[in-house]
Order: sequence, then structure tokens, then C-alpha cells
Amino acid sequence: MDDEEYDWRFGAPPDYDLANLAYLSGKTMQHAEGSLEQVVEDLVKTWEFERSHKLDPAKHKTVDQEKFMVGHDGQKMFNNTEANQVGNYNVLLEGVAPDLWAPGQSWHDTHQHLKDAFSAFPWEILKVFSGPPTVAFSWRHWAHFTGTYKGNKGEGQLVEMFGFATATVSDTLQLQEVNIYYKPEEWLEVMQGKRPSSDMSGDCHFYTSEKAGRLADPVDLPITFVYREGAGQDIEWPQIKEDIWEGFTR
Repeated sequence: MDDEEYDWRFGAPPDYDLANLAYLSGKTMQHAEGSLEQVVEDLVKTWEFERSHKLDPAKHKTVDQEKFMVGHDGQKMFNNTEANQVGNYNVLLEGVAPDLWAPGQSWHDTHQHLKDAFSAFPWEILKVFSGPPTVAFSWRHWAHFTGTYKGNKGEGQLVEMFGFATATVSDTLQLQEVNIYYKPEEWLEVMQGKRPSSDMSGDCHFYTSEKAGRLADPVDLPITFVYREGAGQDIEWPQIKEDIWEGFTR
């Protein structure tokens, strides 16, 4: 954050003390220094930091400016400028039913909703299944619902979401294409009081919509996800299937 002067979104570099405390106290994995998991986790966190705090997307060092695209579950893919304009939350909630997430919200509004609900919203890598250039990994996002979300007051309960992602990177580890797979409807229903947070805790949410189909060419990443009601899914990667389930159940 100190290597040059940036046009900071909020006028100054961010303070990550609270976020780091929430991450260290709530994470479930301890990745070795220098491991692929630790490298990927740091890359994604730095990307999120740039997206949230650097106003000028041309100064985002974590992305390939010409090739970068990001989207979720077969929805619209956003380039670097578009994604920076609408914000990561709008990108990752694109196409969700309007009764759960109203379309057309501004960057500020979407971030304010979650700031009102959570004091921190940390994220961690669970497992990395393939290395560059196409990195495939599972992840966990969590927070304690201590605030209010659109009129629904939390009781401090733990809200978790789990998912999978693929990230194509350049030789210098700049992100070129990021595809994220998860069920956004579930945690939004928890936030609105339509289902208990226990529905998402410790369960496997390692599936996606049928619309997403195959994630990548089978030569590069031989995985197919088929959406099922409940926790079941078909995974065409038998040698890591036990590892996947281990990563999602505690």
C-alpha cells in the first residue's frame, strides 16, 4: 500500500487491523508459508483490496489489463473497468432474483449493505486443486451477523458461504479470467431472515447452476459440476473427491 501514491476511494489507504483480526480468529485452515494455497490466497486478497480501494482500475497490479474478465455461475462476465465500476458484490450477485438482490445498485450502496451487517467479512482458501496457469480452488467466506441487513437485525450468528473458483493467470501471476461458483441465494436468504444460518454451516455448497455447465476444457481442468437439490453433486475428478469433501465438512 505504500509503494506509490494512489487515488484512494476513501481518501487514504485502508486500515485492515479489524479485518485481519477477524481472519486470524475465524479461519479454519493453516497454510504453510510459500505453499500454493498461501500464494493464491494472498493474490485474491490483494485483488480484492485493489478493487475496493484503488479508484483507478488501470493501476490494479493484480490483473492483466487487456484480458481480465470475472463472473459467477455462467452469468455476465465483466472486464476490469466494468467490474471496478460496479464493485465485486454486484459482479458476484449478477442475475440473482430481484427479491433477494435488487439490480442496478451502486458500488457504494452494495458495500454499505454489508458494512451495516458485518464488522468484517473475511475470506480464506480451503484447498487448491491445480496450479497455474488455470488455478482451481475451494473457498470459504464468513462473518458474524452483528448488525442489520435491510431491516433484519442479526443476533451475532455465524454466516458462512462456501464455493469453488477457477482463475487463469499470466506468467507473472496476473489474473486474466476468474470464474466463481457458489449459491448466492442461500446466504442472502439467511441475511433476510428467511432461513437459519445453520443451513450454511459446515455443509457442502460445492455446486453451481446447470447454466454454468463445464468450467473449462477437460484437457485443462477435468471437472464437471451438476446442480442437485441438497448437497450432492457429480464430480469427474475421483482422485480428489475425498479431499473436496474433507475441505467442506468440519
